Amino acid sequence: MAAAATGAEPLTAVNCAFVFVKPHAVTEATKDLVREGLTRRGLRILNEGSLDAAEIDSKKLIDQHYYAIASKATILKPAQLNVPADKFEAQFGLSWANALAQGSVFNAMDACAVLGLDADALDAEWAKAKKAKKLVKFGGGFYCGLIEVEGKAPIYVFNGFFMSMRSKFTAPGASIYYYVVDWDSAALSWADFRGQLLGPTDPSEAPADSLRGQIASRWQELGLAAAPNVGDNGVHASASPFEGLAERLNWCGATLETDPFGAALLQSGVCAEMLQQWTVDPQVNYVDGSRGSLFDALEDTDALDCISKCRTLARANVDFLYEQDGTAAREIAKVIPYFPFKGIPKFYDIGGFLSMPEVFQQIVDIFVARYGTLEVDSIGGLDARGFILGPPIALALKKPFFMLRKKGKMPNARFSQPYETEYGTREGLGIPRGAVKEGDRVLLIDDLVATGGTLSAGIECVKMCGGTVVECACIVELKFFRESRQKFYESCGIADVPIWALISEEILETEAELPADYQDDGEEH
Repeated sequence: MAAAATGAEPLTAVNCAFVFVKPHAVTEATKDLVREGLTRRGLRILNEGSLDAAEIDSKKLIDQHYYAIASKATILKPAQLNVPADKFEAQFGLSWANALAQGSVFNAMDACAVLGLDADALDAEWAKAKKAKKLVKFGGGFYCGLIEVEGKAPIYVFNGFFMSMRSKFTAPGASIYYYVVDWDSAALSWADFRGQLLGPTDPSEAPADSLRGQIASRWQELGLAAAPNVGDNGVHASASPFEGLAERLNWCGATLETDPFGAALLQSGVCAEMLQQWTVDPQVNYVDGSRGSLFDALEDTDALDCISKCRTLARANVDFLYEQDGTAAREIAKVIPYFPFKGIPKFYDIGGFLSMPEVFQQIVDIFVARYGTLEVDSIGGLDARGFILGPPIALALKKPFFMLRKKGKMPNARFSQPYETEYGTREGLGIPRGAVKEGDRVLLIDDLVATGGTLSAGIECVKMCGGTVVECACIVELKFFRESRQKFYESCGIADVPIWALISEEILETEAELPADYQDDGEEH
């Protein structure tokens, strides 16, 4: 798990991009033109080199580059795709389940093999299907077509057009020539880097002195076989600092930790797991409540602004990282057994993970990933297991930690009113004087939330000191208390405080293995 935000300004105001000459334009003259055009505007070339078709094909570099399209065409199999079954059946008159069962659906790469077609031939068949209105669009970059080749059984193909795009990079003899460049964002904005230095996608609209403009006007002199067009426009460049990072990870084998912009994002608190998810341009929640492309949200931003927006987007999308009862939660749930206690059929032993360092570390890592971009001033741990779980999280996030203890166990403290738990009434919860100041934003941590009584007392303690609890985080939530807890919090005026838990009792299915002489201590239960 990468180090989280320290609260300091991110380290880089340097823009860093990935630029490459497209296969149709790779000549020595074009490479020289691009190199000279980059350095003339003050860009520093950190690295340059060539990647040939065999490497691009075997490593599926172009597929990763165009992941939103290629994932349906070459990377994933039809059964792995989230196909809108209603749209499929409405278009083709066959249910999606039956199409899968019949084995009549293929991604574009497999369709070429099944039909015995090369990329251009499949593209021609795709064009026929489009003309015959035998295509359906499921979403951005997500199409399915009924391909009917004489002498072959009809099949349904996803994104059949992509193989022709791909072949420009993977055909024998093809290659790209790339440059990794950086520059001071104060000297050249990203928008001007793309709009003026690179030029628009359509080379006919590009400024005469831009790279695309020069390649378009001098294509014969540069040794190109044909005039550039919108698709073959000479040169590609990253659309944002984040896309530049994603492209360096893909094409150059960089890592988040060693790439300067990747390292800056990690230091800002955006976790590695989320950054890796983002490299394929997923649909994300925007701050205004809408959803859209991650890459679109960051387009033409400069480095510091891009980092700031990434932090904001990370906060808006944190629930997609580790969802309650998701894959990670189910693995951890296996090591949380339940015991029979007096009056409680299932008492969950959350503390069992303490003897399993790898599980304990995983839990801490998940909490750090979730809260790395949450603006908090301190972290409070509730009596008693919050004292164990909270400190490693606070250390990783570089935030102060304080304990909230039961009455009679803490000197120089302020105490809440008595509160109710599933075990009965407690006298009050104490907070150290000075732990929270006026206006502080606080994250509260405990192992388990049931009725919410202890958390309510913790929230009261923070409010008494002038602070605000921005979230309460637990390993386990007993969901059957959720409705009554919400009503209780409404009566206390704290219903707006969010509560998050990694695991619910619905997936806690491991019964403790008890010795024959087991006895319930029954002290509080």
